[in-house]
Amino acid sequence: MINQTIESGATELVAVQKANILEIYASNDGLAHIIDKARTVVSQFEPDISTATSRKKIASLARRVATLKTTLDGYGKELVSEWKTKSKLVDDNRRNMRIALDALKEEARQPLTDWENAEIERVTTIKRRIERITNAAEQYRILDGNPDLEKMKGTQNLLENCVIDDSFGEFATEAASAHTSSLTQLIKMIQNEEERLINEAELRRLKAAEEERQKIEEAKKRKAYEKELVKNAKAKAEAEKKAAIQREQEAIKQAKEQERLAIIAKEEAKVAAEKAEIRRLADLEQAEKDKKEAVERARIEQINKLKAERLKEEAARKAKQEESRHDVLVLSKETISMLLQVESNFDQHEFDTDEEQEAYEVGIMIGKAELARELLTPILNYRKKA
Repeated sequence: MINQTIESGATELVAVQKANILEIYASNDGLAHIIDKARTVVSQFEPDISTATSRKKIASLARRVATLKTTLDGYGKELVSEWKTKSKLVDDNRRNMRIALDALKEEARQPLTDWENAEIERVTTIKRRIERITNAAEQYRILDGNPDLEKMKGTQNLLENCVIDDSFGEFATEAASAHTSSLTQLIKMIQNEEERLINEAELRRLKAAEEERQKIEEAKKRKAYEKELVKNAKAKAEAEKKAAIQREQEAIKQAKEQERLAIIAKEEAKVAAEKAEIRRLADLEQAEKDKKEAVERARIEQINKLKAERLKEEAARKAKQEESRHDVLVLSKETISMLLQVESNFDQHEFDTDEEQEAYEVGIMIGKAELARELLTPILNYRKKA
């Protein structure tokens, strides 16, 4: 059944014949048997990774396992593909068979189908006729407003002329019952509508009579009301006349009183004006007096202020003169002291020649003159100011 080779050097891990692939896949343990054999080969192999040759053997063993997987899977795919092709052919033939036999069934049943359709149409037509008979009265009952009496009588005439014959077939009894019920209802509705119209006419007549009575009553009331208005108008006019006379008298009285009050007010205003004028003149006089006093006070204050400023300036001038006099005295003393020192220095100096002494004397004299001029200038200026 299965030829297998368990050799470490063989190309195939487990030999599998393609002719037996159906038996392998169709049995419960066919594939499991091959996998167990492959697992035995792998487990008996002793791996060695110390050399390149040994490592190549490990890789070769893995490739042989992969090749076995690919071979078995390829055989399985070919087997399934063949089954799918045959399955498609069977499905197509089944579909064509169903279509052909369904058409043949319809062809065989067509006479019965035609009769059933005609029967359905006949029954539908009869039921529609019965429905129209039933709705002949019902259509007026479901109206929101009042139905049209003439239309109802026209429908009654149609129902009375409607004959329930053999054309209703097995529904003749139902049609007759619907006809009797609808005609009875319609006659009752017509009677009710006629009674309603008669009652409405009577109500309109009574309403018109009542309206006429109310009009007459309203006319009487209006006439009495108008008479009362005239009476009230006369009374009102008389009262208004009396009131006008009274208002006129009151107005005259008030005018006289107002005139009297106006005279009094005028006198009081005159007195008040005179008093006000007196106060105004007094105020003006007082204001003028206050103004003069203020001017006088301001003049005196200005004079006092000027006096004070002159006294202040005089005191400052005297203080400054005193200070300048003191400075001049001090300066004069210093100047005299310096001149004496120069002369003392000249007397104590010894000269080698007469020319040198003469030149030094001339220099001393010039120096004394310049020094005297420089020191005496402030004194002369002060005396000029003084």
